Parts: sequence; structure tokens; C-alpha cells
Amino acid sequence: TIEQIAFIIKMDLDFNITYINELFCNIMACEMSHLIGKNFDFLKSKISTANVFDNLKKSLLNGQFWEDTIKIEKDKNEFIYLKVKIIKISDASNKNVQEYVFIAYPITDQENEKKELNKKMFQNIAHLKKESHNNLIENKKLESELEILKNHIQNLNRQLIDVNTSKSSLLKQLEAYEISSLNQSTGKVDL
Repeated sequence: TIEQIAFIIKMDLDFNITYINELFCNIMACEMSHLIGKNFDFLKSKISTANVFDNLKKSLLNGQFWEDTIKIEKDKNEFIYLKVKIIKISDASNKNVQEYVFIAYPITDQENEKKELNKKMFQNIAHLKKESHNNLIENKKLESELEILKNHIQNLNRQLIDVNTSKSSLLKQLEAYEISSLNQSTGKVDL
């Protein structure tokens, strides 16, 4: 039944508790007899966001149901997450509200899983940012080395041009020398 899987609290029109189920009492470690007749506001100090109560009461007094996920402190530094819905129960004519019913399903495991997933996601993002930053630094380093290599290649190309120019000049000089030597040995004179 719903009593075994959900917290059930019934309240009168002044939000005084008229019924509370055992599951709530067992998990929250409180006595049912201490809560009957108490105002629902007793939970206000245990809920992590106090404005939840203002919104909750405003919605209910305006004839609407109220639904949200809340975080309740169970013990010091131990919290329970609940998916809550509070509805109004009206009389047969559906004109007069008779009571409010608080129904809450514990979703602590799901919320903790979400937190863990968010934590891992942020860790992954941080890791990717760091990796991206390192890659950027490595790319800049490689670009710098590439620029140095390009400059070196340009210098080598200039040196090669100079060597080829010198080679060509030397070959012309050698050719002229050989022609001159050949002419001298044959007795021809260049004019």
C-alpha cells in the first residue's frame, strides 16, 4: 500500500497534524503521539529552504495543490530528499476544503545519484578544460617550432641559391680557364 512506500501526513485547515503514518515516524525517528496536534510548521526548521513553506501555504490557501522536491534534515548532517505533493480534500459538494494530505516519496538515492553524476560531469569538464589548455600550449609550442623550422629552411634555401650561384660562377671561370689553356696550347689567341 501507499503507507509502506510514502510519507503520509493529514492536516486540518490550520495545518495542524491529524494523522501521520508510521513510515514517516520510523525514518524521521520521531514519536507519532508527539506530532499529532502539532502544526505542520514543525518541519519548517528541518527543510533546507524556508521559503518552501510560504509557497506551499499560499498555493493551498488559493485552492491549488502543491508539488515540489524538498530536502529535509533527518539527523545532523543527514538529509532525506522527498518528492512531495500536497492536495486538498473537499466535501461532497467540492466547495469546502476539509483537510490537506501531504504525500511524499523518498527519492534520496536518486538525488544522490544526480549529485554524483553532476560531480563527475563537472570533474570531466574540468579535466577536458585542462586537457584543452594543455593542447593549446602544446599547439603554440609546435607552431613556434614550426616557425623556427620554416626560417631554417628559408636560410638553407638561400644558402643553396648562393652555393648554386657560386658553383655556376666557378664553372664559368673553369670553362674560361680551360678554353684559355686549350687556346694557348694550340696557339690560338682569343681576341
